[in-house]
Amino acid sequence: QQFVNHHVVFHGTSDENVTQILTSGFQESAKGMLGQGVYGAHDYEKARWFANNRGQGNGTVFKVEFDAADVKVTSVSDSAGAWRSSHDAVYATANGSSKRSEMCFKSENMTDVSISDGSLSKRARAKIDEFFIQNPALRKSVVWIGIAGEVLDAAWRGARFGATTAGKLMNELSSQSRRMNSK
Repeated sequence: QQFVNHHVVFHGTSDENVTQILTSGFQESAKGMLGQGVYGAHDYEKARWFANNRGQGNGTVFKVEFDAADVKVTSVSDSAGAWRSSHDAVYATANGSSKRSEMCFKSENMTDVSISDGSLSKRARAKIDEFFIQNPALRKSVVWIGIAGEVLDAAWRGARFGATTAGKLMNELSSQSRRMNSK
């Protein structure tokens, strides 16, 4: 369950903001399409576009990780940020006002921030996160599959330990029996 409640997005910003972010952390935007919060996208190229001042300059893309068990999915803007009273984050699907999806979340839920190189593995992790947000029924299935895997692993380790211990015990008994018979 921890995996599906842990989210990864990209946040693009101009170079002027990088030092402030690295020293003081992210400040929530006071306003925006989804209201107050930290904005990010699962699409690295969207974040890169924002980092480059909407195509006009250079900037930096951060990989931002945060925890949110209750994500609201919407296709409409919420500039008042009404989602904050009942959800940890909001995911806005691509719609008329935004060509690509994005997320907004509470800064206190942030767990890690690092400068992103846009590697394939980081992009893949963000896309997996987006897949589970878009398919909540599958999220639950993955949790159950994960729990079943842990139970099977524990059973396997227990059986292996039991077999190993029984084997050692049988060898010791056999060895003791041989010593007693040789006397």
